[in-house]
Amino acid sequence: MILRKTLNLYFMKVFLKSILSVFLICFAIIFLVDLIERIRELSDHDGWTFLFGVQMALYRTPTIAEQVLPFAILIGSTVAFLTLTRKLELAVTRASGVSVWQFIRPALFLAIFIGILTSIAYNPLSVWLQEQSEQIEIQQFSNGQNFRKSDTASIWFRQEGSDGESILSADRSLDRGLTLVSVTALVFNEDRTFKEQVDAVSANWKDGYWQLNDARVTTADSPPELRAEYRLSTFFTREQARQQAESTGNLSFWRFSDAIEAAERAGLNTNRMRLEFQTHLARPMLFAAMVIIAATVSLKLTRLGGAGHMVLGGIGAGFVLYVLSELVGDFGSNGLLEPALAAWLPALIASVLGVTVLLYQEDG
Repeated sequence: MILRKTLNLYFMKVFLKSILSVFLICFAIIFLVDLIERIRELSDHDGWTFLFGVQMALYRTPTIAEQVLPFAILIGSTVAFLTLTRKLELAVTRASGVSVWQFIRPALFLAIFIGILTSIAYNPLSVWLQEQSEQIEIQQFSNGQNFRKSDTASIWFRQEGSDGESILSADRSLDRGLTLVSVTALVFNEDRTFKEQVDAVSANWKDGYWQLNDARVTTADSPPELRAEYRLSTFFTREQARQQAESTGNLSFWRFSDAIEAAERAGLNTNRMRLEFQTHLARPMLFAAMVIIAATVSLKLTRLGGAGHMVLGGIGAGFVLYVLSELVGDFGSNGLLEPALAAWLPALIASVLGVTVLLYQEDG
């Protein structure tokens, strides 16, 4: 019993070291790419310093790195199994009568624990850091001449107000969707003819209108007019404004339940938020599936050799799982599948297939 406990702790240490190493390498690459992007976009503005760019990149990187965690689990587990195989530790363990289910158990427990920790702690922290970076960036470059709007807005929606219809686009949202950043509003008259275009540094939802700050108003027959504040009427309630403007990427794990409940009370479609919430709940199972896929690689290596082909096969299986997750996720967000089913199905399929392969390899 003591020997088995020691062996489990040793295996868990090997897997943790390998997974952390892969994740930190991915984190560093994402950080460098984002830092270069920050330098390219903002280095010519007043108030820019290299340390400020490093700070912004560090704040933004965790949110992006969260997306590569499943691949870090897959590649890290594969590297760990290869390390144990190369040192013959896995062969000796199996020769002593330890089954495949026993030697992958520490890795499975570790993957499940990382999945839970990612959802309940890492995700809220990364979302909070992302929000802080955006708020600091707005404060640093609050001048409408200095804040650059990206070529492709991530938020688009149509609304109506007491003054007529309008279309709003924005780069991103803050304050759970009640504040928009880098806003363009196309405003129409009550007869739906074009009235004016309003470009603003930010917009804040108020009861009955959007307050556009540092706005530039352009009409068809007059030169642009600069205004410190522009009020655009809206019939949106607070919940409706949040639903329209907020991306699920701005919601942390602990805020999904309240956001879904508020959206349902307002009669809004909640498929996208429920899918994202269920994806967080399914994450431990997905990470465990990645370990099982890596184990199918290691067991065959022990018997047949051919490390390169098997590693590529494992990575390919992970990529196929990613594509399947994205495809099923689109079905869930569009209402073609129940969001809970769409979130859990890829992890369930991967687990079943991985267990099937392991059973075949263990018995065959």
